[in-house]
Amino acid sequence: MLSVAVQATMLKLELVPSSGFFQNPALTPDPGPPAVIVTDPVAEGGTATVSSLVWGEPSDESGINPDLLQSSMVLTSYHEIAMSADGSPAKISQLVHNNNVLNPTAATLLSAQILGALSLSSTDGPVSDVFVNHSSLGLIPLVDLTLALLASPDVADDLVPAGEEGTTLISLFNLAFNETFNDPGFCIFGNPRGSFCDDFFLLTTEGGFPVFIELLIDGLPHELLIYSSFDETGTSAEPGPNYFTAENASTTLYTFARLSPLSIPEPSVVFLIGILLVLLAGYRISRRIAKR
Repeated sequence: MLSVAVQATMLKLELVPSSGFFQNPALTPDPGPPAVIVTDPVAEGGTATVSSLVWGEPSDESGINPDLLQSSMVLTSYHEIAMSADGSPAKISQLVHNNNVLNPTAATLLSAQILGALSLSSTDGPVSDVFVNHSSLGLIPLVDLTLALLASPDVADDLVPAGEEGTTLISLFNLAFNETFNDPGFCIFGNPRGSFCDDFFLLTTEGGFPVFIELLIDGLPHELLIYSSFDETGTSAEPGPNYFTAENASTTLYTFARLSPLSIPEPSVVFLIGILLVLLAGYRISRRIAKR
């Protein structure tokens, strides 16, 4: 990749239709109300998709759920995000966990998925050579990751238009949930929020999170970072993957993107590095000869 100076590049992220929602909820095998998913693709004046996952049989045995509210998660995914290459955060989505006291003898949430897909484009020119820094495979072409996810039974084959696989990022978050029994003596997962016994959810992706993406915008190299934060301004990153919520309270987790230019050493520095490598190779050869 070539060196580049900071400039006012504008990258656009657009939510792919038929994404940005919960799917495949699984409950404990006890009898009880099923989990319900309701998705509105034209929420907030048509600027966002809002998907709600609701579960559980409410209980007021502890006296803190008098309205008998179920527990829920509400995902808001914004349809279009624009950013300049100055590293400032741009909000992609927000996930709210509303934690209410439930009847432990009834069915509660065990797991679910969040399916999202973002299309990358730029007002400055074509986007190309997009690579994702995979947690275990290293830097891989985005097209390979996208095609692999399209082959998954959890992703619709036609989610991404043909020919756009190399500029579409699919995220398939696996959500594991732990519903506690609200007894401070049995908080085996910890109790950092200090309620009766905090519940927590775990979010993971096959490729790891946060996501680092390297791409060319009109031939110039940039890095796109996608990460989570409890801060609505996105100034601090949250590593996860466990997110706790106190009973009778809510937790909001935001997802942000940051775009920054990438640079490599100036030609003179590259030349000096090359000389050092040649000298090092010569030194190793001379040592081998001297040992004979």
